[in-house]
Amino acid sequence: MKVRIFILVLFSAASLLGQLQQTAPVEQSGGAWFNPVTLASEFFDRGNFVNYYAFANAVYDSFAPVVNNNGQSVNNGGFGFDVGGGVGAYHAWSKSSLALNYSGSYRNYSASYLGNGTNQNLSLTFNRRLARRWSLGTGVYAGTVMYGTGYFGAQAVTNGNVQLNPFSVNNRYASGSVSVSYQQSRRLSYTFSGSIFLQRFSYSSAIGTTGGSGAVSALYRVTSRTSVSGDYYHSYYAYQLGAGNASMDGANFTLYHHFGNLWSVWASGGITHTNVAGFFFVPVGIITGTGTVTGVIRVPYNVSAVSPAFQGTVARALRRSQISVSGGQNVVSGNGYYLASRNQFINGFYSRSYRRSNAGFGGYWSRLHTLVQSTGYDYNTSGFSANYGYVVMRHVSANARYDFIRYGTIGSNSSVSDNRFAFGISLSSQSIPLTLY
Repeated sequence: MKVRIFILVLFSAASLLGQLQQTAPVEQSGGAWFNPVTLASEFFDRGNFVNYYAFANAVYDSFAPVVNNNGQSVNNGGFGFDVGGGVGAYHAWSKSSLALNYSGSYRNYSASYLGNGTNQNLSLTFNRRLARRWSLGTGVYAGTVMYGTGYFGAQAVTNGNVQLNPFSVNNRYASGSVSVSYQQSRRLSYTFSGSIFLQRFSYSSAIGTTGGSGAVSALYRVTSRTSVSGDYYHSYYAYQLGAGNASMDGANFTLYHHFGNLWSVWASGGITHTNVAGFFFVPVGIITGTGTVTGVIRVPYNVSAVSPAFQGTVARALRRSQISVSGGQNVVSGNGYYLASRNQFINGFYSRSYRRSNAGFGGYWSRLHTLVQSTGYDYNTSGFSANYGYVVMRHVSANARYDFIRYGTIGSNSSVSDNRFAFGISLSSQSIPLTLY
């Protein structure tokens, strides 16, 4: 169970906190959409609740190559364990609401190729009506994500900021946002929002990002089922290691429509202007009478690009089931290897809850096309997850999960695919099963 914009994600076996599809998304900044409630809340009739839990899983990964005594690379996979826990809570007052989701786990493998470490994810959101026409929304999001964690890929492809580095054993991110809305009339409202963002990688050559974004938007309710909005946003990102900076300006037009109480459609289109400036570090060698002198030279670059931005989502939410599919294109700050990049993506999920169990399926595909290099490079990643959780007895559940993760070719490194199987048990204060996310 985890958190991210306008749903759709897949998650690791360690995840207990997920996201509940909402019929009316809440805009934070720069076109990002966050839902604070978890998929597990289906078992709480969508009211106030607190649930804390602990879990233990046995894990097997199919990709764990080692070099044998003959100097040959062999791949026999790797076994490990995953232990952790977390808490999910939601409470609403007459004029405000608070949602908290935290999950943390420690993963350890017997194979030396697979890194050991922690997965942690935190989401804390608070909303309050300040006056008859004014309302406030705030959010804090932070986490550490291990290499090969399946659920995070779908978050990355939809989110305009957080991306995983294919060489980093651990990825860390943190962001905060605040928005103020003014309801001018029953149909017309305005939102002013801002956010800050930070991402770091454990891979020494990866380039971290620090930045922020501001946005202003107007929403008009055409009918009780249809709304339209327009927004403008500006983002700025500074890169580590003297790599430079990126600024983005974008404008979008968005249409929302609800078909009855079940189906909803969200479609957005616009343009993004991106400017990326900095330095390439090019290795050089000079032959002298006493030998060769090596070093690097800094080559400046300044690249501007205008890219179409679009996204569409079709979703259906019932009391015990959800289905959602999204696809589109946006510009992201980078993944630590490529800097500012055009991101094309498609993802989706289906979840069905029963009285004592939950089954979930999700998948995603994403392509990054860097805007910095003159020739342009692509990086593809994809994944699929399936999970089934069942309440064995009061407070005790069993869980089985499968994840497929594919990292595409990047630089001189060929593509890699991993299959992960996880089986385990969980202890939950509210007697609910593990869900897909």
